[in-house]
Amino acid sequence: MKYKLASILIMGSISAHAFDGLSAAETSKFENKMSSAVVQKKSGASDIMIINPDNRAKDFKAAFDILQQEVQGSKIIFTLTDKSTISGIMEIQVLPGGTMLSFMLNTTKGIKYKIVPIEQIKSIMK
Repeated sequence: MKYKLASILIMGSISAHAFDGLSAAETSKFENKMSSAVVQKKSGASDIMIINPDNRAKDFKAAFDILQQEVQGSKIIFTLTDKSTISGIMEIQVLPGGTMLSFMLNTTKGIKYKIVPIEQIKSIMK
């Protein structure tokens, strides 16, 4: 059986290959490896990294949970890319698609909710 080579170019410098004639299971395995891979490209002084959004959202949630357990009584603050902050956080939930976080906030006007796309989160501090 002859295989036809198809090249996939990622970020202009890394290539991966798929072959026509693979079984459905083999094709699925290849696609899963490609979608879960972390791809990096050096471009001058900055690096670009592609991460599965669901995994990134779960990392933010896990970081919040760890900080919350480590030091009781301290506020956890999320800094966003627009330099605004989110504080008074009582609970965080990862939305089903994995691309947004729901914050339950304790404010002077009662419980409020804020939904934030994960790409807008810059850092977490306590």
